[in-house]
Amino acid sequence: MVEFRNAARVIGALFVIAFLLPELGAVAKVKSALSLAVEHGPPDVDQVIVGTAPVSTFVGLLKNRSSAAVTLQTVPMLHRQRGNGRFSACYVERWDRLSQMWVYLPSPVASSDLPDIHMLKLKAGESVSVCSTPSPLTDNAPNCYRFILQIQVEGLASPTVLSAAFIVGGPARQKGLPPECRAAK
Repeated sequence: MVEFRNAARVIGALFVIAFLLPELGAVAKVKSALSLAVEHGPPDVDQVIVGTAPVSTFVGLLKNRSSAAVTLQTVPMLHRQRGNGRFSACYVERWDRLSQMWVYLPSPVASSDLPDIHMLKLKAGESVSVCSTPSPLTDNAPNCYRFILQIQVEGLASPTVLSAAFIVGGPARQKGLPPECRAAK
């Protein structure tokens, strides 16, 4: 009986190695070829109050760093309402120092319709704006935020999630921040 269980474990391990390892390698290749980067966007003219400085915004750029074109789909995330950005499938999250977790920030404008799935072909070296801050992300204390985007790359069996962190409100205290926030500028 014990020998049968051990044989079943070995067979299960071989199954994982034979079928899942190639997929994990493909996901790693995608993540090395595609990246999500954050840049300062143009001031939000809808948020300007007379006599004050314009509110800065942030945009997320999906970049193809490979030497070949990549075809992908933007995929809405489960249990989330309509996102922001060009395809409405990018989401903003804030790092909560207390719970030590990312907290999803729903859009200030509620929507009952789900975002569409969009096809996108990125040429080698090309980048496209896919995320944007839906409203000012300022308050008195500096915070770490991130854009998170789920994509399905042609030829892969499962979706890939890309994210990029950024600091709003000045330099943040490093204590209690995840590594991606400590590296964010």
